[in-house]
Amino acid sequence: MLAVSEKDLTKLLHSLNHTKCCHLLQNLSTALAAFSAQRKTADINIHQPARTSIVSEKWSSTTLFMPVSDHASTGFKVVTVPKVSTPTNGIRGVINLLSPEGRLEGVMSAAEITAFRTALASMIPFTRFRAGGLSEGGKKKRVLIFGSGKQAEWHARLALLTVPNPTDIEGITFVNRSQQRLEESISSTLVPDLRARYPHLEINAYSREELEQQQQEQEEGGEDAYKTRLRADLASSDAIFCCTPSTEPLFIYDDLTPKRRYISLIGSYKPHMQEVDSKTLLSGNNGLIYVDSVEACMEEAGELIIAKVDEKQLIELGELDFSTAGSFEGEGNVVFKCVGMGIMDLVIARSLLGMAREQGLGTVVEGF
Repeated sequence: MLAVSEKDLTKLLHSLNHTKCCHLLQNLSTALAAFSAQRKTADINIHQPARTSIVSEKWSSTTLFMPVSDHASTGFKVVTVPKVSTPTNGIRGVINLLSPEGRLEGVMSAAEITAFRTALASMIPFTRFRAGGLSEGGKKKRVLIFGSGKQAEWHARLALLTVPNPTDIEGITFVNRSQQRLEESISSTLVPDLRARYPHLEINAYSREELEQQQQEQEEGGEDAYKTRLRADLASSDAIFCCTPSTEPLFIYDDLTPKRRYISLIGSYKPHMQEVDSKTLLSGNNGLIYVDSVEACMEEAGELIIAKVDEKQLIELGELDFSTAGSFEGEGNVVFKCVGMGIMDLVIARSLLGMAREQGLGTVVEGF
């Protein structure tokens, strides 16, 4: 059995290049295709029982248990989510990987993999979406990311790693509600690393809290400084990644200029959560929305529930044929909603476990 610590897992993930990321992207796409295909047949290879949870009032946390299996492995993810998350007290847990015979093959840190696999799912439409029209080669020049946690970090890293050339992306802007959280998790660590890896990249980061405080200190009236800057960034954006557990829209449709964009929504995962307004959610061709799982999104995605979206408006990524040209061509935005599935954890954890073995990372524990 190979135990891969969070430190080793981070080392492995930070060493990924374009080729390896595309390999992982293909593995995830194949798994999602298999998941969608079995919805229409009696041949069930992927089993994902409903997750269960234990709420601890004493420790102010919720522990989630998520089992999953396919033809090659069984996985069991256990994560504990604190009531109030901080940079030093966030989501923690493990993913256990077992062979079909029940032999424990690996144990891996769950928090990093969860953020990574969700961001990787967002890259499936992102890498195939053409921004700016044919005259600009479909390049996603400006990326706007809401959030300051691991999800925001991996959306930035994978956007740069999965495009044909990192210089296709000219700038990334991070927007967050809290200034302290932004400084602790993005400005002080991620931004310097991205600047070292991608010298061409223009990186900005600001918070609503910071701009509102500056405006108050300067005793300036008039237009809201935060809204003014955000509208400008929204106007220039080609892709928007929303990675927050917000309960109200981060922006509204009227803030967007008439321009085709890719909009990914992965932060809200409960019926009362909402990262965008209904008009933005339904701004795709004929109000269509791409999802990881129709069933899960209809039950858990607040945006869809609030907008009273019909199941017929949803298209699973696994149903799309990416072997043909012209994916996501047409009018309107490309909107993707993801709440996450166990099969995503299983496939990516299994792939990363193999990479860790190849690179000599992790600790081998005999007796399992």
